[in-house]
Amino acid sequence: MLTMDGIEAARKISSVPLTTSILLFSMYMDSQLANVARHAGISVVLSKSNAGQVVKGIEAILRGETFSASQI
Repeated sequence: MLTMDGIEAARKISSVPLTTSILLFSMYMDSQLANVARHAGISVVLSKSNAGQVVKGIEAILRGETFSASQI
């Protein structure tokens, strides 16, 4: 993104009074980034090394749940 990163975008999106769920799909993932993402309003946190979990993450969003692949 030109003016902000994904975490900052998630903060801005989450501040709008709408029901919006956000999935973070990142090449660089660790527990600290996952924590920051959760506090920014991100519902699903996935590393690209866990790409096979994307469907499970989307299903979690549709159920109103949070989700993290176990390999973070």
